[in-house]
Amino acid sequence: VPRAFAPEYVLPHGGGEIKLVDFGMGKAAAKTQDTQSGALKGKLLYMSPEQAWGRPDIDNRSDLYAAAIILWELLAGRRLYNGDSEMGILDKVREALVPDISEFNPEVTPELAEILNRSLAKERDDRYGDARQFQNELEAQLTKEYGEAPSSVWVLSALHGLFPSAYRHEGDPRPVRRPVP
Repeated sequence: VPRAFAPEYVLPHGGGEIKLVDFGMGKAAAKTQDTQSGALKGKLLYMSPEQAWGRPDIDNRSDLYAAAIILWELLAGRRLYNGDSEMGILDKVREALVPDISEFNPEVTPELAEILNRSLAKERDDRYGDARQFQNELEAQLTKEYGEAPSSVWVLSALHGLFPSAYRHEGDPRPVRRPVP
């Protein structure tokens, strides 16, 4: 179980595929006692409640929770958890209070919101059991709503627009754009 899923680990690969990379850094960083200020904050934003409570029995549902946070943020156009301090964010993550996505994006249907709510449930037993189940329900709903699921190119474009600092390098002349579904 990677336990360090975040937007910067979602990268383009040849043929329009998306690859998830760099999970090893998350485990190594978790073992490090001396961290820079703000280093924990980035990881906190994508932790599951059970991770934030320090439970030792973390499983794949924590990574699915992090993926669902990224999806929520893509649809809402903002971070799920905000706070002035690491402790403030940690408290929000532990409570897993997820605002209704329609408050930020009224175009999200109740059916899609339900998929998000299930994937972001506080109790991991209430979430999808595995990535395939989550993917199948998400793709079926998006296909029902739009005729097809968004392409990986659209997903990457959205990630780049929402998290430009995670994907841009110094001197990159391209403007940051928000994708249109």
